[in-house]
Amino acid sequence: MSIKCQCKTSRRDFIKSIVPACAAASLVMQEHPVFAQGIDPAAGSMPHKFDQLIDRKLTYIDFYALRYREFIKLTKALVREWGKDKVIEFLKKSTAERAFKRGQAQAKKLGDNSLATYVQQFRPPKYQKSLTHKIVEDTDTAFQMIVTECIWAKTFRDAGMGDIGYAHICHGDYSWPQGFNANIKMERDKTIMQGHDCCNHRYIVT
Repeated sequence: MSIKCQCKTSRRDFIKSIVPACAAASLVMQEHPVFAQGIDPAAGSMPHKFDQLIDRKLTYIDFYALRYREFIKLTKALVREWGKDKVIEFLKKSTAERAFKRGQAQAKKLGDNSLATYVQQFRPPKYQKSLTHKIVEDTDTAFQMIVTECIWAKTFRDAGMGDIGYAHICHGDYSWPQGFNANIKMERDKTIMQGHDCCNHRYIVT
């Protein structure tokens, strides 16, 4: 069967094909003791944290490359079939919906949808192996962090897919807090995924 026939089955098939792999990878990250504890099993010199080993052979960046390998392959095929603009439009829509639902689920589980509760997930040691970030503003009504390294951006940009990575990963950052609390808004005009020197996430209560 040709790629053309596969791509035109339905857009729902596209989501079904990538969600199981991403969900499985997320489960590995939650349950693997190295991810859970932030342990570097490598002895001797300390490489960059993205290059540190999860086990004897697999590094963090290797893990992310494997995690998104099939998604990237499939997306490239869809770009050839539909064109990049349509694929990006579709990814942004599905990512926004997914992130909004994630925010809703978090607020329900935590029983508190305040800004302080939402941004708690970004405080150290959270994301210590996947991001390098610094909190530069922290009040009752505003929270800003500057991200200078991002393993998601490195993964997609190394594959020449930064614009796809933005649509699939970064775009959901806007609707995520909205799902958590309709009065929390994210402001941002730079992302590493798009080639800037940092991501400047700022969350405010409106």
